[in-house]
Amino acid sequence: IDLIPKDVIIMIWWGDAHTRLSKMKNSPAYFGSKGFNYLAVAYKDKKNIKDWSELIKNKPSCMGLITTTWDGWDKNIDGIRYTAEMGWH
Repeated sequence: IDLIPKDVIIMIWWGDAHTRLSKMKNSPAYFGSKGFNYLAVAYKDKKNIKDWSELIKNKPSCMGLITTTWDGWDKNIDGIRYTAEMGWH
């Protein structure tokens, strides 16, 4: 990670905040401590979106919250809308 230029914006994605490795929970602090700005990338389900919005709250290195569209935009309108709402909290 120390070889990646600091102007690269990291996109952090993880599916579950309660994994045994705590990757989702620890990623914002880790990438922030390495000097990166990052985006949190939520999956379409509301629990994942809410978990990410709480994990990135008041994190100055976080540039925002986005959602994936692996199923297509038209199949994720509710997830996109909810991500936008949670991104403003």
